[in-house]
Amino acid sequence: MTYMTTSRKAGPVTRRLAHSLSTIFGCIYENRGKSNFNSVLTRAESLGHGRVVFLHESHGNPHEIVAVQIGDNENYDEAGNFMFHHIQIEKPRRISPNISYDKASAGFAMLFLDKGVTGERPGRDYVELTTGNGLLRIFVNNKEMVVLKKVTAPKIPIK
Repeated sequence: MTYMTTSRKAGPVTRRLAHSLSTIFGCIYENRGKSNFNSVLTRAESLGHGRVVFLHESHGNPHEIVAVQIGDNENYDEAGNFMFHHIQIEKPRRISPNISYDKASAGFAMLFLDKGVTGERPGRDYVELTTGNGLLRIFVNNKEMVVLKKVTAPKIPIK
């Protein structure tokens, strides 16, 4: 299972997106507060989670999702990241997600899902991830809940 938190001093929009994504993907969400990176990893591991998802913000808006896989002996590996501009966030009710995604949106889904989970995850509420025109759309029971516009990090030339 995945543990989700935000960057420090997250704004209300960032916290709302984090709460919505954790509900949609069946994650445990806690406000970060003043906890440092290692404290968050320790807390997640003590709760039995193998992955931590951080939702970072830039200029008061959610901007990047970074997934970290917790390893042995206090080691960790970055499992992936997704940079975006948020467009729409709806607050979903508590759901039991049945997650379905296509090949293009699989990278985003894998930020939240454990290794070895492919295609679908059983549950009574249908969650669909679709991509197109640079947008990632998340539907719950055919209602659009989250729309994110993917951005790419600028390439920095190496001298």
